[in-house]
Amino acid sequence: MAAQTSERDEILNTLCDADPLWGPLLFLRPPQEKPFGSLRLLAVCSLFGFFYGMCANALLALTHRLGGHAVHPVYAAPLFLALTAFVCGQLAFLGAWNRRAERLNRQLIWVKANQRTSQD
Repeated sequence: MAAQTSERDEILNTLCDADPLWGPLLFLRPPQEKPFGSLRLLAVCSLFGFFYGMCANALLALTHRLGGHAVHPVYAAPLFLALTAFVCGQLAFLGAWNRRAERLNRQLIWVKANQRTSQD
């Protein structure tokens, strides 16, 4: 693996491991040695998009009302945030997480194999 990819993966995984960034969705984060699947990412992004999209809707409704413009459909901001978060997660974070999970699993298998041979 190239050093640049490894460094980028470490930065992305450091972000993924930060508990405060997960907030109330921390229960959806898998252990480091488990792969992060697309369905789990979709669940995280949907919850994230719904909450922050509804907050954005409140702000947009206020600004539109003050400006005299029509209000966007209520589903637009949550859907946009969920989809963009999902695409960003697929392109950046999922690959780094899963490469680390694969590496940790290979190391665990190697350690277990060496423990058995040293016990014999």
